[in-house]
Amino acid sequence: MARKRSSASPCLGALLLLLSSGCSLAVMKPAPSPVLEPDVPARCTTSILPPVLDLGGAAAAGSISFVALFAPYGSDDVHGRIALASVAAAGAVTFLVSSVAGLKRTSRCVTFRELNERCVGGDLEACQALTPGWTPPPVAPRRAPPAEPAPAVASASPQPRPAGPAPPVPASGADAAPVASAAAAPPPRARRLGAALRLGYAHPLGDLQGGTPLDAAIDGMLPAQLDVTYEWIPDLPVGAYASWAFGRLGGDEAASCDATGASCSVGSLRLGLQAARVFRRAGARLVPWVGAGIGLEFVNFRRSGQYSTGFDGFEALLQGGAQYRLRERLSLGPYLQLSVGEYRSMDGRGIEDRRPHGWVAVGARATVGR
Repeated sequence: MARKRSSASPCLGALLLLLSSGCSLAVMKPAPSPVLEPDVPARCTTSILPPVLDLGGAAAAGSISFVALFAPYGSDDVHGRIALASVAAAGAVTFLVSSVAGLKRTSRCVTFRELNERCVGGDLEACQALTPGWTPPPVAPRRAPPAEPAPAVASASPQPRPAGPAPPVPASGADAAPVASAAAAPPPRARRLGAALRLGYAHPLGDLQGGTPLDAAIDGMLPAQLDVTYEWIPDLPVGAYASWAFGRLGGDEAASCDATGASCSVGSLRLGLQAARVFRRAGARLVPWVGAGIGLEFVNFRRSGQYSTGFDGFEALLQGGAQYRLRERLSLGPYLQLSVGEYRSMDGRGIEDRRPHGWVAVGARATVGR
């Protein structure tokens, strides 16, 4: 009798991955809140390395969960796969929460340090941006040193003062510094880091391959997508996306699975780069946006105990939506995405009769940051 492969080791590895998550929450020093002394230099963490590491951990844990559910794992150990996928999914969520929190800390720290440096230099507006209503403490007047008696000069005649108004007396010390600093200080840079989470429904279009319509193989998908962006240029965020989707087989395959009681499923993994144009206006709470991207798409069909088949290829996407600002750095709104691609291989072998396919996805998108 064939010996079943134990799932203890992979589950233990996934558990260790879960326990190692939270790098951003553990090592990043947040900006002080509230700011009691804005004119005192303070430090916080501006590096994006911890959130990026957490994001990589989320992608790794999510991929482990995806593979555990939709790819053959040793023998047909359903309980082992479910346990591994559950632990890995918990790790992915923990990594993701830590990454978003780290991005928020980094963004707030960048703004805080710029205002803090300006405040230390004497910019009263920067100080009050950190601490509303703050006023500088009074400065005690300096006591003048006692005057020394002037030496006696015989027959000294006073020098006549030149005609005209007296020359202006330049401001000195603390009186001149705030004015000069406020005039020369640049405005604070906009927050540049951002992250978004999408949930929605995707409907298939086109063909899986020659002779097989995609909607006959897949009923539909429920995607969850993570976006991480950075604005080198204001209102033009660029970054990466990672999407995991789960669905159900369609057509005759679904009927066969229902008739035999087999466990059938389909899942996809999409990774790529994207850019967007955000149409922000001063004071507007509803902000529209459009974007485009390119990436890779992986789809896996699985029937418990019988087969697992994978397709992969390239994709290009167009998307748009709107975000309604709920708080200063939290927005929520709808999105619409159209992706077009072509599966180029099946289980590592090239597909001869390639056909275009696509997905139309609609759902909600929550944005943190810009």
